[in-house]
Amino acid sequence: MPEYLPQYAPEIIVLDDARSAEAHSAELIIDQVVQKPDSVLTLPTGGTPLGVYKLLVEAHRLGAVDFSGITALNLDEYWPIDRDHQSSYARYMQDNLFHHLNIPAQNINIPNGQAEDVDAEAERYKALIDNVTINLGFVSIGPGETCHVAFNEIGSTVNSRARYVMLDPETVKANLQNFKEPAEMPTGAITQGIADILSAERLLFLATGAHKARGVARSFEGKIGPDAPASFLRLHPAVTVVLDRDSASLLSKT
Repeated sequence: MPEYLPQYAPEIIVLDDARSAEAHSAELIIDQVVQKPDSVLTLPTGGTPLGVYKLLVEAHRLGAVDFSGITALNLDEYWPIDRDHQSSYARYMQDNLFHHLNIPAQNINIPNGQAEDVDAEAERYKALIDNVTINLGFVSIGPGETCHVAFNEIGSTVNSRARYVMLDPETVKANLQNFKEPAEMPTGAITQGIADILSAERLLFLATGAHKARGVARSFEGKIGPDAPASFLRLHPAVTVVLDRDSASLLSKT
């Protein structure tokens, strides 16, 4: 990593438990949408954001926030995978968020896991990112010590863009639980790159649970570099890190 790149100290908020961390994260997203109803958001999948998505759905149901003007860009999608497969990220987002909100269908963007040409699909998604200003990027961290953000696995560089990647064995092992048959799980994915994620005006990082503690500590207190892709978030000047006490347990400064 070039030494001349500026480094920043993210705002780190440690709350008592996962529910509190999820609630605070949801409030930050709602505030963004209320203040800028046509916000462009990047959104993650996995277990971590589920509680946040439930709170966003509830806030919308109660009339506290209107999502009709936002544009959503998902961080990643397995490839190859049918969009209706129970473990695709397109299905995950529909089931857990989009189906319950009033985001126009044309404003929902997810990499196409059914694309015949994966590299062309990655180029399409990169061009899409280049044509918008991302106002808030919502991200988390991968399992164990992969320290991946989106599917930027170990070895990803700070200038990486949307592309097809092979999944780290630790990622595969952790995500197999989401597939009924191991053979159904793709070994690769289309992901936004580190540079795409860092292009957002603001970043919200959420991690909960003791199983994320090593990755959180490595990413926010270790050396910035491709062996811990989430560490590159410290090159962004406006990052809010929201943790519960379990995920923050190995940080020395909390």
